Amino acid sequence: MKRTILSLACLLILSLYAHAQSKQKSFFGIGTGLDYGGIGFRAEFQPVGAIGIFGGFGFNLVTPAFNAGISIKAAPGKRFCPVFTGMYGYNAAIKIKRFGGGDIATSYYGVSVGAGFELYNKSMRNKLLVEILGPFRSSKFKRDYDSYKRNGISFDTKPKDVYFSIGYNFGIGAKAK
Repeated sequence: MKRTILSLACLLILSLYAHAQSKQKSFFGIGTGLDYGGIGFRAEFQPVGAIGIFGGFGFNLVTPAFNAGISIKAAPGKRFCPVFTGMYGYNAAIKIKRFGGGDIATSYYGVSVGAGFELYNKSMRNKLLVEILGPFRSSKFKRDYDSYKRNGISFDTKPKDVYFSIGYNFGIGAKAK
């Protein structure tokens, strides 16, 4: 976990440094969804208008979690911009409360892909990001989930095939073009 936090901090620092050295755009946002690590934060650096590199860190109601990936912007420079996203990181979690303690709380990591849109404000500086994401869950998650069910554990919710993500992202430095 320390390595994850350190990696995300380095990503944010490198994004801010790169932004200070050039006219590329950087964003820092707060939101909920896989790309925000559950409920958390997301930093994005756009080295060119159509490409975004991002990392997110948050809490998924089970454990701290992270994601990192790339987004492709279909209409860079427009107020409404469709996006396509691919990432690696948290995409499933299991929490089991045990009588007398010893609870089980595990996050699982894998690839997720999705699509959505960015809606920029009038100044093209800040943006609302809305996405639908589909996880490709690890075999470890599937084994653990099936094993718990076979052993009589019932879950309040079952894993979803798609997740929604929404967040507001603030431009850092130069406004988007």
